[in-house]
Amino acid sequence: VRKDAAPIFVIPADLKPLVDFDWSYRDDLQLLTCAPGSIKFWSLANPRKPLGSLQTSCARARFNPFSSSCVTLTGTSDHSWDLWNLSDISSPTLVKDYGVDDFEGSLKSIGPLAKFNWRRVLVGSSFEFQLVTWSTKDQLFSMWRIGADELSACGADPSKTNRSETAK
Repeated sequence: VRKDAAPIFVIPADLKPLVDFDWSYRDDLQLLTCAPGSIKFWSLANPRKPLGSLQTSCARARFNPFSSSCVTLTGTSDHSWDLWNLSDISSPTLVKDYGVDDFEGSLKSIGPLAKFNWRRVLVGSSFEFQLVTWSTKDQLFSMWRIGADELSACGADPSKTNRSETAK
């Protein structure tokens, strides 16, 4: 008889405190954990050893809903976030490093981007993906469109982001 108070899985995620975790949109057994300076990718099929890892100065991380990829947020005053291609999860590749100069208008007045999530918007018969961010300093809520070039670099086919292929 299983004890209700006992965990189903235990993952030795990191020696540092975890600040974030997220489940994959593509694989129900896959998750990522984020500790200061590192992200690890796990499968519940073998939870004792990570599938891969990233050593980066991130404070938050999320899987992307449109491909085998993820986004990381530094949480520092440079307002940066990075897109990563995870086609080879044991060796993630940087797609693009977004900083304050990559966006229209001035981001210099906002503080560190503290939180973020994905938004999927139906435009005609296809979805557009937006990264939603907010700052704890100025309480600014922003939405950033992810373009076709970024989708392609992350391993997604922008022409195939229709309802049935991206819905979870």
